[in-house]
Amino acid sequence: MKKIILTAAAVFALTFANAQDKKESSEGFSKGDVFVSGTMSITSVSNGGTSESTFMPSVGYFMSEKIAISATFGVMNGIDGVNGQKATAFGVGAAYFFNPGNQFSTNVNVGLAMANVDNNGAKVTATSLGLGYGMNYFLSSKFALTANLGVLSYTSGKPDGGDATTITSLDVDFNNVMFGLVYKF
Repeated sequence: MKKIILTAAAVFALTFANAQDKKESSEGFSKGDVFVSGTMSITSVSNGGTSESTFMPSVGYFMSEKIAISATFGVMNGIDGVNGQKATAFGVGAAYFFNPGNQFSTNVNVGLAMANVDNNGAKVTATSLGLGYGMNYFLSSKFALTANLGVLSYTSGKPDGGDATTITSLDVDFNNVMFGLVYKF
């Protein structure tokens, strides 16, 4: 179940756009801008035989100067020495941006994600709702570095043929900060 939560948290982290309003140097975003972002991670622990890879691209659109909507698709593969786990997820979200027009901006974001997890043949379907905090820093007029932190999440998972389980967490976990890149068209 921990993998489901981590997968859902990762999807939320990337579901939300990190951007800012236009300014004279053309850094940042403005209403109508389209952008792509995403992260890729590879984790390996040699003494436990654990490895995990995650790839989550996202596309977004600025509906107004401060509000962006986005959609994310995520794929995760993990091996814990004995079991193999695969997950795919799709998420949608929205973000409200503060301090627009600056090279560095912050946002609060909310998102909904659905994930299908196959843990060595045991299949689970999970739905998550999350609230997060994001920030971005523009390196040029087209590229930005982004970081997202999930703050509050609600996850409900249902194994094939089993009863639904619910996990609610309220935490700031710096081990699950997601870093990525944003490209603005």
